[in-house]
Amino acid sequence: MGSGSHRDENMSDDLTLFSSPELKDVVQDMRELLSQRRLAFLLGAGCSKNAGLPLMPEIRDQANNACVR
Repeated sequence: MGSGSHRDENMSDDLTLFSSPELKDVVQDMRELLSQRRLAFLLGAGCSKNAGLPLMPEIRDQANNACVR
């Protein structure tokens, strides 16, 4: 793309998911859970991947490539 912006090829312009009854139920459940005093978050590798950080196999491959040079 010309202006330096990057768009993930897997992303969709279809936003109907955000108006689905299922998502509304999930949001309501999350609100209820977040209002409780006892709260824990469990985040996996996908969370950091979405933030643009590499997953472990990518880090390993980059390290291997750096060692080979």
